Amino acid sequence: MPTPTPENDNATASRTDKAVVCDALVLPPKIGFFRHLVRGCGTLPHCGEHPGTMWLVMFALMGAMAGAKGGLVGVLGGAGIMLAVFGSAYLVGAYDRSKTDERIDRQNASSDRIPGHTEDAP
Repeated sequence: MPTPTPENDNATASRTDKAVVCDALVLPPKIGFFRHLVRGCGTLPHCGEHPGTMWLVMFALMGAMAGAKGGLVGVLGGAGIMLAVFGSAYLVGAYDRSKTDERIDRQNASSDRIPGHTEDAP
């Protein structure tokens, strides 16, 4: 705890406490695991659309066609198996994309606060 000075008789908060409060007010809040999964499946400002969406739909349709000989149960089973296998990889990619987008947002937010910082500076 800093000692009071003539300029600041009520020195109750340290400089780091003020920085933490500033960061909490300026930076966007962190989001949870499942919100990252859902967010990453869509279009993100810095990463764009998920590149695996078309492939996931194609593999699910191929699984449904492969199981079509078994009737409705076969169609649902084939699509379900393909979604279980390829959907897990899709969700790993969605989570990674969302974390990357959040990291870029945080970097941009923190660089906006640095005086004299420009984007094209090395």
